Amino acid sequence: MKQRIITAAVCLLLSGALFSCAETEKKPGPGDAVLNYVDALARGRADEAAKYLSADSPERKLLAGMSGASSFEERFLRQGMARYVSCEIGRVELLDGGSGVEVAVAAPDLMVLLGDLAQVMPAEQDDNLEAVVSAGEAVHHMIEKYRKGIPMKKTRGWFRLVREGDSWKIHTYRKEGG
Repeated sequence: MKQRIITAAVCLLLSGALFSCAETEKKPGPGDAVLNYVDALARGRADEAAKYLSADSPERKLLAGMSGASSFEERFLRQGMARYVSCEIGRVELLDGGSGVEVAVAAPDLMVLLGDLAQVMPAEQDDNLEAVVSAGEAVHHMIEKYRKGIPMKKTRGWFRLVREGDSWKIHTYRKEGG
């Protein structure tokens, strides 16, 4: 009997030690919220991006209204371009009532790409075989030109985050007259 009590006590102690050492699920921090937001925007997932914005952010309603509004072609292009988007978190600071996150984003420079495409695309776009061949040649030219890499644009910014419940949310605001 004494042996059983000792065995049970040892089992309870070991169980308690195991549970106290068990890794608890780490809650996403402010930097994680920013990374997830940028990724959702890059992939054209407006409804997902809106979830990372605070309840009083004007952009939340704007993004929620964009959900499902894009065409197949737009979603296809966004998914293709999203592969090239990179986001790096810099400083994370605790501020009064929230947090601040510095972020650097590198993404394809769409203005350069569109300008180059406009130069090689035929001016007239008819629904005939010649137009299809011309468009194919333009796309081939772009692929050859950017074989070693596409032009990128780097941007640095600062996000302000607030706590809502147990998660961090990006707080956006509009300046007066802006």
